[in-house]
Amino acid sequence: MAMVSLSDPDIILLDEPTAKLDDYNISLTLEAIERVWQNKLVLIVSHDKLLFSVPFTELCLEGGKLR
Repeated sequence: MAMVSLSDPDIILLDEPTAKLDDYNISLTLEAIERVWQNKLVLIVSHDKLLFSVPFTELCLEGGKLR
């Protein structure tokens, strides 16, 4: 996340940013994402359904279809 912040892109793609983190560190990570990149488009790819409870727009890819 630090490397991405240094380049200051308009769109940020995070692939499994909370993988292998405990609940406490997942919470810290999501708070940091919201705080640091509040004016950016952040795309998070995750298999963790707990992330879907945060206030983001969810897109789901199932059977080759995006919904």
